Amino acid sequence: MRRRTIFIVLLIIFLAVFIFSAVQIFRIQREYSKGVEEYDYLFSHAAIPHSSSDSMDESASDKPINQLGFIIDYDELYSLNSDYVGWIYIPNTEINYPIVSCTDNDFYLHRTFLKEYNFAGTLFLDYLTKELGSKNVIIYGHRMNNGSMFADLEKYLEESFYSDNKNIYIFTKNEILVYEIFSSRIVGLEDDCYTIGFSDIDSFNAWVFKMKNQSRYTTTHVQRANGNVITLSTCVRNNETTRNVVQAQLIERLPLE
Repeated sequence: MRRRTIFIVLLIIFLAVFIFSAVQIFRIQREYSKGVEEYDYLFSHAAIPHSSSDSMDESASDKPINQLGFIIDYDELYSLNSDYVGWIYIPNTEINYPIVSCTDNDFYLHRTFLKEYNFAGTLFLDYLTKELGSKNVIIYGHRMNNGSMFADLEKYLEESFYSDNKNIYIFTKNEILVYEIFSSRIVGLEDDCYTIGFSDIDSFNAWVFKMKNQSRYTTTHVQRANGNVITLSTCVRNNETTRNVVQAQLIERLPLE
């Protein structure tokens, strides 16, 4: 009788743990789905097809703005959220999202672009950099297990992926900013890559040179004297004390006509 009672108690505990785990998994999957659905919705409403066929000039197909295949309607997204500053796109990754700017680094950690609670959050600028024109624009995003947000920054830990995917594009109101990657690595929480104050252009250029030399592999980027930098930062799987960082420098501005 006693053994039977113990068995029943253990069975109840097992079922309780199973049900709790199932509910947690369901909740996580629902969060993933809601986040993906919102960002798919935003892209479908803000992306405008754009290709060389839109131009009478046959040579236009060689222009980066036409090779991208789309542009982003800035005003459409700004009307939905006045914190919107631009749209980041990295070919051959899932990184194709709006970027926001806020007065702190907490609000968008677990809120979507439409300000709904979701663990995936939104890509956002460090509140101390505030705008895309800063010398070092730090952009934070979660590394989601379903591959969304900044999870694909992990791909840049491999030199072979970098070699074929060197550029990052940010769509703003009047132009597309083209950045070329010069560094990828795992860093500590207080790494110099998060530097935002530079006394002059020489100290900034020295910092860019240092960041490039600390990359886990040698990049082919030729340093620009006045091109600002974006630093994309996300978590590392199963490690709370390090971050995966990809840095790129502005090399071209493509006007949106």
